Amino acid sequence: MTLRRKTLLIIAGTFYGVIILLFFISRTILLESYADLERQSIYRDVDRALASYSQELAGLETTTSDWAAWDDTYAFIADTNEEYIRSNLTDSTFIELGLNVMLYVDADGRIVFSKAFDLENEEAIPLPQSIPDYLADHDFLIAHQDLESSYAGIIVLPEGTMLLASLPILTSEDEGPIRGTLIMGRYLDATKVKELAEITLLSIGIYKVGDPRIPPDFSNALSSISTASPVFVQPLSDHSVAGYTLIRDISEQPALILRVDAPRDIYQQGQSAISYLILTIVGVSLAFGLVTILLLERQILSRLSYLSRSVSDIGSGGKLSARVSVPGSDELSKLGATINGMLSALEESETELRNLFEEEKKLRQDLEAEINKRVEFTRALVHELKTPITPVLASSELLLEEIKEAGILQELAQNINQGAYNLNQRIDELLDLARGEVGLLHLNLGSVDSGQLLRSIVDSVRPLARQNKHMLNAELPPSLPIIQADEDRLRQVVLNLLNNAFKFTPSGGSITVRAREEGNALVVEVQDTGRGISKAAQERLFEPYQQLEREKTRLSGLGLGLSLSKKLVELHGGQIWVQSEKGKGSTFSFSIPLEVNKPQD
Repeated sequence: MTLRRKTLLIIAGTFYGVIILLFFISRTILLESYADLERQSIYRDVDRALASYSQELAGLETTTSDWAAWDDTYAFIADTNEEYIRSNLTDSTFIELGLNVMLYVDADGRIVFSKAFDLENEEAIPLPQSIPDYLADHDFLIAHQDLESSYAGIIVLPEGTMLLASLPILTSEDEGPIRGTLIMGRYLDATKVKELAEITLLSIGIYKVGDPRIPPDFSNALSSISTASPVFVQPLSDHSVAGYTLIRDISEQPALILRVDAPRDIYQQGQSAISYLILTIVGVSLAFGLVTILLLERQILSRLSYLSRSVSDIGSGGKLSARVSVPGSDELSKLGATINGMLSALEESETELRNLFEEEKKLRQDLEAEINKRVEFTRALVHELKTPITPVLASSELLLEEIKEAGILQELAQNINQGAYNLNQRIDELLDLARGEVGLLHLNLGSVDSGQLLRSIVDSVRPLARQNKHMLNAELPPSLPIIQADEDRLRQVVLNLLNNAFKFTPSGGSITVRAREEGNALVVEVQDTGRGISKAAQERLFEPYQQLEREKTRLSGLGLGLSLSKKLVELHGGQIWVQSEKGKGSTFSFSIPLEVNKPQD
């Protein structure tokens, strides 16, 4: 067999062998990896849906706790005075708190007051008899044994599934003896499920366990969910996949099965990537095989004398595109072919390096174009959000001026105005955070009298402190240094810390602002006497969209304030940190260098 035929057979065999091997590897390994990524994504989506449900339940429990540990409620359970009902148990209370049911039960288990409310039609309705019947069968919900007792979960009623919280009625100081139980309920209906889906940006479906109308995929998932595997994932089709998990009721019995479904973008992307990979490998292999065969055909017959002279000429000239020619079919021709192969490889490497440089340049240009697109999109998005909110703010302010008498209209106008103001503030925070992510958040540096700035900030928030019944102290030295900083951004950081202190400090607590010159930096502290922050919460406190778990449903905001403050402080070249202990308040501190080094363009 000739050398040419052997070469052709080796190249062809290697080519087909590699293609077949890569095909099976990609199908069994790469595609399974994409399937694992898809499952992990669904697991995260299910966790987000459960977190949203838990957050809703925690918010209901917090609201119930606020009303149960209240001197007025403590007195009402004893004398059932009408003034408490007229002042607190109005329709507006149910609308504002989003409640369907409130029950006041005395220490003997008697319902002394109850009210049911239709939130959709905004009108009071008779209390369903199924609720007292359920409480009679589950008397632990109205028989709290200690001051720390609380129950929160779901109950399944003929009228629908209800989120329910039950807490003992105590004084405002959380002291006893226990006079009874306060129960609040909110239906987990289609409207509430849709609201949870909108919050999490997920497609969520919920069915009762045992519902005869339950779809087959829910039944299949229910049989596959266990304690060891609480989440079950299965494809619904080639285009969608779903994750399922079980939700137990307040008695720890299986009650609901939750489904989160999503498009199979990851899996389909994996299939496309594998197809492109195989096609690319086939094309490159064919090209490489043809070039190799052509080189071997042309260079196999060269002789030693010509080979030596050709190699010497190539070495002195440095031309990698040149080739030696060795006629014949003996060992000398093999040596010539080897040399030519080496020269070809060097030339290809040089070409690849040159092409790689051009590809890198194009990628950099594409990246800059993409960043510009995102910047323009962010600006357009903020404009689209700011345009409708501006007339809402102006109209609500005019409406407040027109409504002179206190009442439900004034409360609604105030709610609209405050909500519009909060939304406008969230838009600004999102814009600043987006600017920071693409490197467009800049500082307007100038000379700032730090002492004068801090005193003006403290004076501006004193009305809010008086309104919240807080003691606001400013422990500032007579003189503080002039620093190079962005005065507006520095004011934004201090106000963010003060607003957090007002939120988390109970009435009667104190908030203190301090500042000192330490080394080559100005250090500012905001100390409060609030409930403090756990070590675990402190680790993620300055990350975007983070709030304390107990406050997520009670306080407004996206959890961007501390993250944005951290970015602004770091832009100044400083640092921000927190010192806190659960139950002993918190101290947020940040440092600003006395001289800011401007980054080089």
